[in-house]
Amino acid sequence: MRKLDEILNEAFSREQRKDLIELFSLLYADDVAYAVAGGVAVAYWVIGRTATKGDIDIVIEEGHFEDIVKFLYDRDWSVTSGGGVITGGLIERFFISGKRGGIKVDVLIVKDGLFFDNWREWVKWEGVNVAVLRPMWLVQFKYDSGRDKDNEDLIQLLRVMNDEEIKKTEYMALEFFGKDAWKEIELLIKEKELQ
Repeated sequence: MRKLDEILNEAFSREQRKDLIELFSLLYADDVAYAVAGGVAVAYWVIGRTATKGDIDIVIEEGHFEDIVKFLYDRDWSVTSGGGVITGGLIERFFISGKRGGIKVDVLIVKDGLFFDNWREWVKWEGVNVAVLRPMWLVQFKYDSGRDKDNEDLIQLLRVMNDEEIKKTEYMALEFFGKDAWKEIELLIKEKELQ
């Protein structure tokens, strides 16, 4: 596991980090059900993975979406919708671009009450509490997207989990995506091992 400050310092300029500190402070102060996801979260859990520069994903429950959009509009962020439901139906993607230095935040909306079972880890960064999505949840979102780079992340995430976490991840995949989901994940792992 890497330190969050190393990851964010590599991926974001000083001005961009100021925007993130403000955003994370609001989310924590308002008790928003959110967590950092995507490349930043994978880089937190998987040594050797780097995050995309200037880009961060945040998963948020739909009941808080209007709050985050209002916060961003009030601070002159440009808010545009990417629209559409992603394949598995766990999330609806919205793209939110920041006002300083080209920062981009992708806000992934999930149904209220979706998260359970210790779904995020709290990390202190720049004096602010930041929630990072745990690996078993990241695997679900990576599987949901189906992109090659997300499949690679999925495999790397499974490698950092213990047996109990893998069993929970398997159960979640079956619940969210059906009986063939875990078979597909196992096939991805075998294909990677043969390369």
